[in-house]
Amino acid sequence: MAIAKEVRRELVKVKKQLKKVKRVLKEFKRDEDEGLLLKKLRRNRKGLDE
Repeated sequence: MAIAKEVRRELVKVKKQLKKVKRVLKEFKRDEDEGLLLKKLRRNRKGLDE
């Protein structure tokens, strides 16, 4: 039983870490998307200025 308890405890830790990783990835993807949008806007602005 002690082993099962230990495994469960580790599983909870891993799940928490996974949640953190997913949140970071989501933020990173959002930042990346914003970066792409900014690039597109800059490109469009260049096209308009010329």
